[in-house]
Amino acid sequence: VEVFICTSPLIGNYRYCVREKYEWVENHFGSDWSSKIIMTTDKTVINGHLLIDDRPHIRGAMKHPSWKHILFSACHNNKMTFPESKRQLENWLNGEWRGLISEFKKKHQIE
Repeated sequence: VEVFICTSPLIGNYRYCVREKYEWVENHFGSDWSSKIIMTTDKTVINGHLLIDDRPHIRGAMKHPSWKHILFSACHNNKMTFPESKRQLENWLNGEWRGLISEFKKKHQIE
């Protein structure tokens, strides 16, 4: 299983946003992760199994992306209600995301 960080730059703020996203990743995950960043304005065109994202509704060119959306809890979405079937991730830094990947691999019999 390969893990990448797929992120969207703020429209109109590319000058600082891209650098700040790389710095955040390096500070929290280490410099090895900077080569695993995919910067895109449309996450629906990225092929994968899971997408963990703080945006409750991800829209783009693909109506049915290849990935399953897992919502990352953030201050701008924590008052919203979602169906119980919508998986959520509460924390990046405690390794909870690794458990989600392991669970997905087991469920779908992926080595």
